[in-house]
Amino acid sequence: MSDMPPPPPPQPFSPQPANQPAPAPSPYAVPAPAPSPFTVPGPTTPGAPPPPPGFGGTAGGPPFAGGFPAAPRRSGKAIAALVLGISGLLLCFIAVPAILAIVFGVLAMKEIKRSAGTVSGRGMAIAGLVLGIVGIISAVVFWIAIGFGLANSKNVFDLEVGDCIELPDSDAEEVVRVQTFDCDEPHGAQVFAVGELPGGDEPYPGVDEVQAMIETQCRPAFAEYVGIDFDRSELSATTIYPQASDWDETQQFVCIAFDPDGDLTGSIAGSAR
Repeated sequence: MSDMPPPPPPQPFSPQPANQPAPAPSPYAVPAPAPSPFTVPGPTTPGAPPPPPGFGGTAGGPPFAGGFPAAPRRSGKAIAALVLGISGLLLCFIAVPAILAIVFGVLAMKEIKRSAGTVSGRGMAIAGLVLGIVGIISAVVFWIAIGFGLANSKNVFDLEVGDCIELPDSDAEEVVRVQTFDCDEPHGAQVFAVGELPGGDEPYPGVDEVQAMIETQCRPAFAEYVGIDFDRSELSATTIYPQASDWDETQQFVCIAFDPDGDLTGSIAGSAR
């Protein structure tokens, strides 16, 4: 048996008194890493400065600013439809612009519908379409009126004895065509003689000479057609004579009678008026 005394019993663990200073850090301790400048900041606490602005989509960053919406592009077809529609209405005797206005108006409306709001001009397309339709209607009416007028008129050198016509305007410099009527309808004048002057191979003799030559043929023709001498008639007479520019081609003339007090009704043939 050894003579050494037994070891003292182990002491129980007791906390360090609160007023005892903390042990000095070891020179070999690894410091805690500093926060990275690239980390996304967490939610701010009340009173803390706001985080720097961002483009949104990251935690804590504000959303991207709203921006400015672009205006819809105006349809070129709609503009063309409006311009052609106006042209077709003004030039009603030409139906082509009106037809094109309808075509471009329909194409523009289809384009605008498919664009989902990126193309504008629907109002212009509709206006061009409507103007195109009105232009076509106007063109049809115009050409019907022209056709009716041509069907009821004659070239002055195609007139025949007995034709009831409108009385040419006294201020007209020249007469090319005259409207014809049924003699039972009110009309301004009636043809009682047509003829051709001699001397077509000679130079134009002048207006006064031409009218004098025509009168020498119209007076006896009036008496024969109306049944009364011209000097005793209540009717007046005038002529349609050739001009110098037509003298080489025609020397035709027309004698017409009219009532100075108003329109004629019925034929003057044999009326002894």
